[in-house]
Amino acid sequence: MQERLVDILNDKNNVLHVFPVQIEADVTALREADFEQKALEAAAAAEIVPHHEEEKLKARLHVSRGGPLMPYGDSLQTKTEHKIRLEEQIRERAYFLWREAGCPDNQADGIWQHACEIQCASTDQTD
Repeated sequence: MQERLVDILNDKNNVLHVFPVQIEADVTALREADFEQKALEAAAAAEIVPHHEEEKLKARLHVSRGGPLMPYGDSLQTKTEHKIRLEEQIRERAYFLWREAGCPDNQADGIWQHACEIQCASTDQTD
């Protein structure tokens, strides 16, 4: 059995739905048209458009984006660098708060939260 994702498009080439299509057959004998036809049948059964518009539907194999996801518009990774700097500042502040409190055990979460609140308040004042 082989599974493919198939896009169902309207007459304006807008994707209306993506169907996972499974066909039980010899893998070498399968064609793209087999998957597309089965997806069109599924679209008709699901009634994603009125019956009189079903003949306008088209199907195409889904093309997925490969590779790692990267933040859009952050080619210099300035947001990531800012986040790292902020976390380092919070970590340092939390350490000093922990030392001031006498190095207590089992209070790391509370001290970290307090450091975040202080850092956010000081960041808001500088913006």
